[in-house]
Amino acid sequence: MVGFISWKQNSVTEINYNQTYTFNAKRTTGAPPSYIVFLDESHYLAIPELNLENDCNQAFGVDFIQGTYRKREDVYKFEKKGKVTNLWFDNYENFEAGKYTIQRGKINAENKYLTFASGTISKERLSFVYKHIIRIYNSGKTDRYKRNNFKLKRTKFNIPTTEKEFIQRYHKKQGHQQE
Repeated sequence: MVGFISWKQNSVTEINYNQTYTFNAKRTTGAPPSYIVFLDESHYLAIPELNLENDCNQAFGVDFIQGTYRKREDVYKFEKKGKVTNLWFDNYENFEAGKYTIQRGKINAENKYLTFASGTISKERLSFVYKHIIRIYNSGKTDRYKRNNFKLKRTKFNIPTTEKEFIQRYHKKQGHQQE
């Protein structure tokens, strides 16, 4: 009975506007957390795979998606309309110093495998699940694809509401709390 109560408390049974959601990808894909918030009946903001840890001084980036979706009953389908802003840091020291390269673009064939740039969120067995196809690279061979399903959970993490706020927030190290 305790397991059922715990599962029910962590399950997202309805999607609310201005509530941030995440999922635990680290356990299945090793990826850092991704975050999404639905602003209204057709717009959302997302930060996929937010990793702000010093990882062997490797380069890293932070993406910000401003997208649209269609809702039909309990299915949220991400449209291939929207903008992606990427801040790229050559290393952790550049991140702390606020030295970055910025790239702006539209959601297209190159970034459609980015978390929350495509896929759906739908209700399954009383919980909302993000369904996403990722591209798996094989050197010298044709790309392969894998379908992932992640159960959403609520988080207190606040996503920036504009591109300007996103750039200000991530151009230098901030003490972000991740759940």
